[in-house]
Amino acid sequence: LRQARTVDVAQIARTCGFDWLFIDCEHNSMDLDTACQIAAASLAGAHEFITAFPDARTEAKNIFTQGKHVIVDGVFTGTHNGPLKTPMGDVPATGRKIKGEFVQIFEVDRGLVKKLSLLYDQVQLMTQLGMAPAPPQQAVKSNR
Repeated sequence: LRQARTVDVAQIARTCGFDWLFIDCEHNSMDLDTACQIAAASLAGAHEFITAFPDARTEAKNIFTQGKHVIVDGVFTGTHNGPLKTPMGDVPATGRKIKGEFVQIFEVDRGLVKKLSLLYDQVQLMTQLGMAPAPPQQAVKSNR
């Protein structure tokens, strides 16, 4: 596992019984985007998104740091080609492409993530999957 460079390492580590994954960005040539994708895949619940969106990609648009906090402002894209587990039951694959913004907040203590919060628009996701009605379009005023 030491030389793995893809999100597969998260699932491999979980399958082998590891309950944590350390990514050393200081001493290897892995780029930040790959490290972020591996970290995201290793989070509890991320497995469901990887299963539902096997081509999932995250892009960090902005990264902010202040003291012990790191905030990632990003975009998630993927195609819904697998079942998505939700608290209300599984959503079968729709084949639809989705794109949504997210904000991830990390609290870091001595180089380890102490707390993690992920914020995204669940209604936007469900609308893109065809499970919620799209908001009405606002009428455009004409000067005629």
